[in-house]
Amino acid sequence: VIDCCNNVVGFSHTEYPYRDLDDVVTAIYDAFGADRMFWASDFPWILERPGYNELLALPDLHRPKLKARELESIHGGTATAIFKGGWQQ
Repeated sequence: VIDCCNNVVGFSHTEYPYRDLDDVVTAIYDAFGADRMFWASDFPWILERPGYNELLALPDLHRPKLKARELESIHGGTATAIFKGGWQQ
């Protein structure tokens, strides 16, 4: 499982929307598919830069032809499948 749009942006050498990572995100997608990718916010640090909504939009920006089902996987479906019992402390 790959965290596609959180830790990956730490490798960018450009500002948002981190276009230098297009090839990286494409390679991850091609190798693993959307069902093995997930989005994470890196909250609370992203509130300052680039912003929550901006980070949330990254999967669409880097892979504009994603199907709705693929975006659902990345935005929560994959994590829900992994953590079937939910978060427990």
